[in-house]
Amino acid sequence: MGVLSGGTMTVSLRNTSSGDVMASFTGHRGSAAVAFSPDSKTVATGSTLVAESFDAPIRLWDPSTGKLLTTLTGHRNGIQSMGFSQDGKVLVTGAAGGVTKVWDVVGGKATATLGSRCGSAPTARRSPTRCRAARTDSS
Repeated sequence: MGVLSGGTMTVSLRNTSSGDVMASFTGHRGSAAVAFSPDSKTVATGSTLVAESFDAPIRLWDPSTGKLLTTLTGHRNGIQSMGFSQDGKVLVTGAAGGVTKVWDVVGGKATATLGSRCGSAPTARRSPTRCRAARTDSS
């Protein structure tokens, strides 16, 4: 599988052997947080830039075609971490300001929003059993 490298506006999926660009994902501000689904059929990207009144959408892409599959909206600050569930149906995202969201990937909706007690950027992860979402907060 390829590796992702980011710039100010585009994330590139590259072949690890040749370095050739396999797909490009556009529309990011600043650099991008990236996560592959476990089956590698979906790539999630989110802008890390934090700015006042900036919507930080999560974009889901087909890495084989570079096609945008859907956009998940609801974060108001830059994305700091992302992780898919083992079955790829759930995505957990953590944004600057301490908000963590749990997304139904198929339905394209947030199913839970967790605030932060300290306002720091959480690290979001979904457990392999799909029954828990975990995050870290600085104290």
